Amino acid sequence: MEVIRLAAMVPHRDTGRLVRLYCRSNFPQGNVPQAIPLARLSRALSGEELRSLARALGKVPQGAVPQEEGRFRLGAITEAALPGTGFLVRGLLLEPGLGTLPLPPEALIGLVIPPVLCTELYPGSFPGEERPEEIPAPEIPPFRVAAAANLIIRIKETRGAVFTAWKTGPLAWISSNTA
Repeated sequence: MEVIRLAAMVPHRDTGRLVRLYCRSNFPQGNVPQAIPLARLSRALSGEELRSLARALGKVPQGAVPQEEGRFRLGAITEAALPGTGFLVRGLLLEPGLGTLPLPPEALIGLVIPPVLCTELYPGSFPGEERPEEIPAPEIPPFRVAAAANLIIRIKETRGAVFTAWKTGPLAWISSNTA
């Protein structure tokens, strides 16, 4: 069984509810949490490291429109590799870009670029590359409330099938007034 450790951003459950509804209708086979992997790690982040990451995420300059300042948006369907795993995630692009994040260099294996809200996880390549064009854009409003968390994926291959189990650790909430 392979274990993948990630630093992730988790939208508040109000946004998560809208994302779940969108995913159920567009990704029926998806069995992933509503989380945005940011980086692959060799170890879990400590509580202080998570709080530092949450503070940095709260300072990301966001929003080209004044009403959206301090908010994250979920955009087009895109793909990103989980560094060093051979696995790809497909999901909704997180906008704007995050820039430099305060992650301990000794724990960092690689960044997940671009950051996407997971909807599907596949080994190697995605079946049916034409599929992203068929999926409608999400109608999820920009959000401000989210948290930083450790995320663990346990992967087990049995008879050619891949099974995953996801677990999110304690949350460090992003403060909207840290800028």
